[in-house]
Amino acid sequence: MRYSRSYMDADGRLILESDFDYSGGVSEEGIKEFLQKFQILNSQFSTLLILAE
Repeated sequence: MRYSRSYMDADGRLILESDFDYSGGVSEEGIKEFLQKFQILNSQFSTLLILAE
């Protein structure tokens, strides 16, 4: 399972994507938890990009 990754697409845009692990089923709480974790990951990624400039 890859979970999350970042890369530059063919147009030069930075992409951050994440996999939702639904092997245990899908629930409203599971989706909310995934979105909260992705929001944190996105914030950390943005911070790293700013620091790298």
